[in-house]
Amino acid sequence: MIRIIAFSFILLCPMTALAQDPAQDPVKETATQKLATLNKEFSDANRKYREGLAKIKDRNERYAFMRKMNPSNQFAAKFLTLAEENPKDPAAFKALLTVLRSRSYVAMQKALSLLGTHHAGSKDVKQAFWSASRVNGAADFFRKVIKENKAPETVGAATYMLASSLARSRKKEELAEAEALFKTVNEKYADVTFGRGKLGAQANNALFKLIKLKIGSVAPDIEGEDVDGVKFKLSDYRGKVVVLDFWGDW
Repeated sequence: MIRIIAFSFILLCPMTALAQDPAQDPVKETATQKLATLNKEFSDANRKYREGLAKIKDRNERYAFMRKMNPSNQFAAKFLTLAEENPKDPAAFKALLTVLRSRSYVAMQKALSLLGTHHAGSKDVKQAFWSASRVNGAADFFRKVIKENKAPETVGAATYMLASSLARSRKKEELAEAEALFKTVNEKYADVTFGRGKLGAQANNALFKLIKLKIGSVAPDIEGEDVDGVKFKLSDYRGKVVVLDFWGDW
């Protein structure tokens, strides 16, 4: 009886080892690993692209090469696929940032939609704001962030970006909303640092342009000297057609 049990144990040991053999039970590649591989491929492709571009001297040939060979569009689709397969994974967020920085506008719109659906509440979503502002549908994305994010700094930045997006509109209701949003930024988020500085100062500048420099408004007075050193004011020419040419010599 003892011999039979021992023999059975010997037979079972190799079977157990075989079941645990990594070659027979491979670990599925994670989204982070896939992203690392894709980032390296993209980096290598960009290096070859720059090397090829540096060899071309003719301007027209350079433009043709840039349009045809720039790896941005090709890899945008690959990064987007990774994000679509793992939409809530942190690696997906990083992949979508790469897509937004590309020039593949169809992929950029899809990336922005995925960001709004799965990452609007993320603490890192501010990283996408400037790139997102270049894409159609940016206003809807910023509205989602304002609604779902809990970080005041992020909400303040999203409010400013939404206002900036609406300020480019020609619709009166959207321009009015932009003005109200800039005022909200001033009231609630003036001390938040974002982009070029404090949001309050940026909102004030944007309000000035929106209210004082819109088509049909009275231009603010300007004082200066002409090329002969004679002082003048813009208001001196009220009622006349004036062309202002600002230039400098550094």
